Amino acid sequence: GLIIDGSTLSLILNPSQDSSSSNYKNIFLQICLKCTAVLCCRMAPLQKAQIVRMVKNTKGSPITLSVGDGANDVSMILEAHVGIGIKGKEGRQASRNSDYAVPKFKHLRKLLLAHGHLYYVRIAHLVQYFFYKNLCFILPQFLYQFFCGFSQQPLYDAAYLTMYNICFTSLPILAYSLLEQHINIDTLTSDPQLY
Repeated sequence: GLIIDGSTLSLILNPSQDSSSSNYKNIFLQICLKCTAVLCCRMAPLQKAQIVRMVKNTKGSPITLSVGDGANDVSMILEAHVGIGIKGKEGRQASRNSDYAVPKFKHLRKLLLAHGHLYYVRIAHLVQYFFYKNLCFILPQFLYQFFCGFSQQPLYDAAYLTMYNICFTSLPILAYSLLEQHINIDTLTSDPQLY
């Protein structure tokens, strides 16, 4: 991990005119990319967003996550791929501008390790499900148009089309989201390697 404060970062991002100090930004970026976590403290909001943008625009485009609890963290949260806002004493600006909001910092572990893992697995399955569901929905109608000479005569009644979408779009997704947990949440939170 890396911890850096605002005054140190200003020396790195805004170097003097020396040729040796212009290389500091690249060295700092290489150090950041080798770390699993970078903690920025006592920084201006613009500096926080600059760090996230710098890491986000590097080679390989790593996924960035920002966690903040106040109005000064909004620019950083908006710049990151995933922004998490914590409702706290500093107000709710961070949670209003974030992708996910948690009431306390202690809920961050469960959000990332348990719900993040389950979301990733579910979305991987559901992308395939929607592809094949739509294939079964559209292909017969497309083939029927050859039979009826492309006269736009519908193959199914409108009520069947509505019921198809209700039965095969909403109900399976609801059941899948409520019932599918291939690994228990307690196991996911206790073993971060499963993520």
